[in-house]
Amino acid sequence: PHLLRLSVPHLTEADFAALEAILASYSAELAADQVATWGTRNTAFHAGLYSRAGRPRIEAQVQQLLQSSDRYARLQLRLTDGRARADREHRQILELCRARDADRACALLADHIAHARDGLLEHLRGAA
Repeated sequence: PHLLRLSVPHLTEADFAALEAILASYSAELAADQVATWGTRNTAFHAGLYSRAGRPRIEAQVQQLLQSSDRYARLQLRLTDGRARADREHRQILELCRARDADRACALLADHIAHARDGLLEHLRGAA
């Protein structure tokens, strides 16, 4: 959320168009059950959101974390109610960014991350 807050005021129409294109691919791949590409699209979307933060070191760390957690993100999407919610929340975050509502976008992003974490942990605990 910190990077998103810094990035929102500087996102351009070209950024929004690129993010829309990523989400279109992501939505189609979620619907088609193309699990192998979900993490790549998720990482690209989040990286695009943060791309105007002006904090390259933190952005690189977040990029690395997104890539490192890719298999867990795909697992969460596959085994929980994550697909519909992730698709919906990504779109809502993008619209809040477009409206320059950084406070609500950051709050939704924090909830988005927490829900993915909690859903995966709940599933794993139930499987044990």
